[in-house]
Amino acid sequence: MKKSWNVHQDLNYIVRAERCEKDGCILESQKLYEEGINKLRNSLKECINPSNQEFYKTKLKQFEQKAHMLNKHIEKAITKSQLVEQVFIPQDVRGHSFRKIFERFLNESVAEVHIYEPFMEIEQHFKNLVCFIEVLVKSCPNLQFIRLITKRDPRLTSHQLRIFQGLKGDLASGGVSFNHQFNSTVRESKIMFNNGMIIKSSRGLHIYHIQSSPYRLGSFDYDFLQCLKTEIRIYRTIPFRYSFNETDEELD
Repeated sequence: MKKSWNVHQDLNYIVRAERCEKDGCILESQKLYEEGINKLRNSLKECINPSNQEFYKTKLKQFEQKAHMLNKHIEKAITKSQLVEQVFIPQDVRGHSFRKIFERFLNESVAEVHIYEPFMEIEQHFKNLVCFIEVLVKSCPNLQFIRLITKRDPRLTSHQLRIFQGLKGDLASGGVSFNHQFNSTVRESKIMFNNGMIIKSSRGLHIYHIQSSPYRLGSFDYDFLQCLKTEIRIYRTIPFRYSFNETDEELD
């Protein structure tokens, strides 16, 4: 059975993408265009009305061109990024909470944060994510968007979704939008900030030993957690909020 044609629902992602782009939130705009284009492609496959098919084709072409421009814009900025610092965390040391690692990069210039974290599978992974988001919210007064890009775990997809939906509701109550995207091809752990900082960790957010009990030091204050051996590389590029022309001129 073909689905009913609902243009407003299908274009919702695109409307949000255009609003983000207008507000200078380029990272989130890129992802919303990507998701909206996939929605339109699926609708085109299922649409049997010729006039509606033509509408979808026209819109698809228009939005694909815009998404291509955004992708080139972001890829060029990433390519031009420069390594500014390396941090080596030895095995079993304490005192490296997310707050201490990241707070010097977190300020009023941060509006978007995209977290590429391939593995969100066990409870410690989800605790690490929540702890990091708490640091973001407390340190970035102008934060608007947080997006998690991770792999779907077929064994516990419903558990992943339940946690992500809970985070989405909690953050929305404070005026921050949280979105997640399942991507089976994500391999590299990295965190991208709209102010041009890109942070790559050899272990992603999962740099701590797993706690054997919820009643051990470190359960709430991550400065008490023992770390795994980790390398963190910090890159800087031009803030992603700039327009295409401005950014291209500075990167060339």
